[in-house]
Amino acid sequence: MTASSPPTRRVVDVVELLVRRRDRPTRLSDIVSALGINKATASAVLAELCDSGWAARDPADKTFTVGDGLARLARRLDPSATLTRAAHAAAAAARDTGYAASVSERDGDTLVVTAFVPGRHHPWSASPGDRVPFAAPYGPAYAAWEPAAERRAWIARSGIDSDAFATAVQQQLHDTRAHGFSVEQTSPEVLAAIPFMTKLHPALSPTMREHLNEVLTELVRAAPSDPADQHDHYISVIAAPIFDGQGRVAYNLCLHPFTTVASHRIHQLGRQLRTTADTLT
Repeated sequence: MTASSPPTRRVVDVVELLVRRRDRPTRLSDIVSALGINKATASAVLAELCDSGWAARDPADKTFTVGDGLARLARRLDPSATLTRAAHAAAAAARDTGYAASVSERDGDTLVVTAFVPGRHHPWSASPGDRVPFAAPYGPAYAAWEPAAERRAWIARSGIDSDAFATAVQQQLHDTRAHGFSVEQTSPEVLAAIPFMTKLHPALSPTMREHLNEVLTELVRAAPSDPADQHDHYISVIAAPIFDGQGRVAYNLCLHPFTTVASHRIHQLGRQLRTTADTLT
């Protein structure tokens, strides 16, 4: 083929530039200077790439990086199969613990189940391709390693307008980073109900919204953070992040006990999961 398309070539050039500079944010002026295109053209190309997930814009410093959509496509082309290895790790974790295990990945503002292994003791199940919104309280082991602006956006997408809720999930993210894994106590039934509860907000009076926010904050209970705690706790998810080559969370490796677990055992499982995830990073 000999025909050329200058507009297409410009899109390819911008993508290649973002990939080459993936270890550092890129400003619009950098793209204009490096590629010799005008500002309006560069802005239009970047807008389309951001809409498709191939690029991401930091609203705080107005810089651009490779987006999750492009990174996800690249991982799909990698026959070394980090994802396949993660699925094998989930199967081993389910076999060793008796709990359900899964692998998920982020697709923009959605979390996608990519592998699921059922447990021996709980009827809950999921299927590859199942999706949940990437909004608080879903996916703390992704959000904990996001920039501050992205963490705030994750909380805002929950639709829960409550300082107490924001404080609770910010503490959860802090604990998740400190331990290297997240611990969640919200049951599948409650998680399924949260989107419906938040949709009630516009129809409620300020007083009713305040009460509903209190209920939602209570439902997203703080997970135990002290390994020396002597109590048992209901645990729904323990998740450890698997990072890509850019230091971003590509996948989560998860256990789903859905039962009460002793605090020291929770942290033992979390450390084991984190160690396995580290070998996949």
